[in-house]
Order: sequence, then C-alpha cells, then structure tokens
Amino acid sequence: MLIFHVCTRGRTCPKRRSCDVAEALREAIVEFDAVAKAVVVEEACLCLCRTGPTVVFMPGNHQYGHVQPADCRELVESHVRLQQPLRRLLAVGSA
Repeated sequence: MLIFHVCTRGRTCPKRRSCDVAEALREAIVEFDAVAKAVVVEEACLCLCRTGPTVVFMPGNHQYGHVQPADCRELVESHVRLQQPLRRLLAVGSA
C-alpha cells in the first residue's frame, strides 16, 4: 500500500492549508485510478513544522515540505505512475 501521511492536526500545517493538500491528494489518487493501492492518512504533528504543510510518503520515508494543493497531482503521479520521489519538493535530508 502506498501511503501519503499529511499533517492536518498539528499547530502549523493546518494554518498553511494542509487539509486542502489532503483533499487534493485524494482527488489525484482517484484521477490516477489508484484507489486500490494508495491512501491518504491525516496525522497529528509529524514534527516537521518548519517545512509545513508536510507530506510523508511511505514506503521510503520521503518527506515533502511546503506542499500546496497545486502540487498534489504531480506528487501522486510521481509515486503512483513513475514510482519515484518528486525531487523538487523533497525536504532537506529526506530519504
């Protein structure tokens, strides 16, 4: 299972539209017909507040920072279709 963890209940990320990011990820998963293999999990703080909104993709522990709803289609395509991280959004030090 491909999992996009999104901080939606921390102190910082929700103020930066992380709930919109989670919804945009869900829409992109449907668009790429990946509902059977990908899921969005809304999380409490992921301890990456400085780079919020934060998305952590598993497997691989790819940490993405400053993710905006407009980035989500590309992020899902990168992992679901291309099976590689989206380098331009990777947080410093991410796997």
